[in-house]
Amino acid sequence: MTEHHIKFREAEDVREFVNAASKCDFDIDNFYNRINIDPK
Repeated sequence: MTEHHIKFREAEDVREFVNAASKCDFDIDNFYNRINIDPK
């Protein structure tokens, strides 16, 4: 498992990330504090 820390500064950055994540054929887990968010 690989872990990366990312920080979005603009709403457009989030949109680009979600678009890229939706093209992946594997699971992506995002955590904000203790909340797990599925970007797909």
